[in-house]
Amino acid sequence: MLIDFPSPARLPAAWNCYLTAGLRALRGQHDFVFADSELESAAGELQALPARALPRLEEAIRKSHRRYDFQRQLCAYDRRPFQPVPVWPDGLVPLQALQAAGPERAQACLFVASCDYDGYLREYALRAFADWPGRVAMAAALIRCGDWVDPVRRVAENLLDSLLQREPERLFDLIELALSMRGRERYADAWSALVEPQLHAPRHAERLWRATASDSPQVREYAYSAAVATGARSAADACIAALDDRHPRIAGAALAQAQTLLAPEHLDRELRLTRRRRVPALRRDALRLAAHVDAPSLRESLDDAMFDRSTGPRRVAAYLLRERFGEEPRRMWRDALEKGDSARARIALTALSECALPEDEASLSPWLSHASSRLRLLALRGLIRGAAIGLPAALARALHDIDYRVASEALRAYASGHARLTAEVLRQAWELRPPHRVRLTCATTLLDKWQALDFLLEALSEPQASQVEWELVSELRTWANFGRYRFGSLEQASPQALRERLQRARARLPDDLHRELETLIPR
Repeated sequence: MLIDFPSPARLPAAWNCYLTAGLRALRGQHDFVFADSELESAAGELQALPARALPRLEEAIRKSHRRYDFQRQLCAYDRRPFQPVPVWPDGLVPLQALQAAGPERAQACLFVASCDYDGYLREYALRAFADWPGRVAMAAALIRCGDWVDPVRRVAENLLDSLLQREPERLFDLIELALSMRGRERYADAWSALVEPQLHAPRHAERLWRATASDSPQVREYAYSAAVATGARSAADACIAALDDRHPRIAGAALAQAQTLLAPEHLDRELRLTRRRRVPALRRDALRLAAHVDAPSLRESLDDAMFDRSTGPRRVAAYLLRERFGEEPRRMWRDALEKGDSARARIALTALSECALPEDEASLSPWLSHASSRLRLLALRGLIRGAAIGLPAALARALHDIDYRVASEALRAYASGHARLTAEVLRQAWELRPPHRVRLTCATTLLDKWQALDFLLEALSEPQASQVEWELVSELRTWANFGRYRFGSLEQASPQALRERLQRARARLPDDLHRELETLIPR
């Protein structure tokens, strides 16, 4: 026991309120109105809190007192209505009062005291932790080993040393906290003298390797490298295990070292298993490595990667297939499309839509009738990229597709000049897809000047939804301001028909716009 009884009253009586406020702050709740159940369960919640959340909790607890005082002052001196702030106990309790509180609540109280702004109180709490060892005590010692006050830091290092001698295996439960503190300069001495020797101890080799299954990428990355450094696993075994890691950084680093760490037969086996890797970038880089070392399984891996679900591996496989083996990659995708709908055919459609040629029209056109809008969109993109002969008909059909993404792709193709939009095609889409009329109104800028005016007036001469009507009037005003200066031939529209439609739309046109349009239509 490092503190003699009876000790003076130095611990905050409102420790439970500070802890609850800190826990609520982690959840994004920054008010100070707590239910009784929250106050009762706060100590137990601290025991179960993940190690990665403890540094944030420490900061939230330290700030909670000042935030509470600030809110109280606002309620007392400002006339604006604020959420009521309850009164917290402002007294102090002696250390011996924790004897009857139970270990869980005693540790929680001391943890709150170790987060205080007062360095004397932090030192006092750390000394008192000697009588209540456990997970919370070790967490407080790890955090305070980076304290900005030298006496507090020395007491924290002594506490951590004694806890590690008593329960060294508990450090692996808090390894994520220990690693997150490693970046602090004041923590360097505790890390090199106390923490790292325990992590690297031969008797903890299996615990260190089990850390490679942690949910934290930081812990897994450290565990792989430490297991190799301490001899817990060979470099080759650690490399093979790290290749399956779900984090791209870890798996990528293992792949970068695979050529030097693995024997040729093991390397070829791992490269052959490229298709089961979780990370697309890893599958892509594995193909490049297989080509670099000229692996026996290169051709097999390329054939599999040609139907990879991600774009990166597919593109690398297509490039290597063309450069190494002189084969046209599109041929494999065309063959898959000709066999009908399947998982491979859908991947082939995605791939071919990015690099289609005019001769791919026969393979892509049947997919324009597929029930899936995504597949129709991919087929349309392929026809646009390949500049197919039947593209005008495909765009006219896609313009009145039930899915707005397909129709929007057709509009972008018209706007880019892949085909010429005609009034007949736009009128057909207008009649077949009333929900898309707002979007189709903007497409009139792609028509001839007089055709656009004729279409807008014809549409406005009939009752429309309020939003469509507003869009038509707006487009007509834009035409009067800017569109009338475009070149256009009256052969595409009859002045008499334009005046008749203007007269029928008069009730829905502002007077000034009607007069302006009337003067612009030739006599």
